[in-house]
Amino acid sequence: MKAKQLALVIAFAAIAIALNAIRIPAFFWPGNFFTLSEIPVVIAFLLFGVRIGVFVGFLNLLGQLAFFLINPAYLVAYPMGFVAALLMFLGVYLACRLIGIKNKAQSWGDRKKIVLATVLSVAFRAGIMPIIDYKVFYGLLLPMFGYSIPEAYVM
Repeated sequence: MKAKQLALVIAFAAIAIALNAIRIPAFFWPGNFFTLSEIPVVIAFLLFGVRIGVFVGFLNLLGQLAFFLINPAYLVAYPMGFVAALLMFLGVYLACRLIGIKNKAQSWGDRKKIVLATVLSVAFRAGIMPIIDYKVFYGLLLPMFGYSIPEAYVM
């Protein structure tokens, strides 16, 4: 990785880690909150490509685990957020491959391109993350701690 790319990664990761401190409470789920930390990660991905975007996201994950580990549940929540961002990146990447955008210099001017990238990123994140959440929480964590919930209650 060149010095310019490394500087970009460090700058965007620092902004993302700093934005973790801003927490917006979710009114529909008491105790849960939204953070703005994924915004610099997505911007780095869209502007500079897959490698820099994923690396910024990984450094953001390490920063979350190092500085914002409020309770042990975040040991699972932060990596799951990173996986969700990776799935979103995969949707945008596949849209770029379908459209035929080879490099970042080509135009994103057409609305159809932007709509396709948005639809695929939302579809990947919203379509695959519930399955991963189910497998991690109900297939791994609950049995590890000795709990069981009937599957009829989950569905």
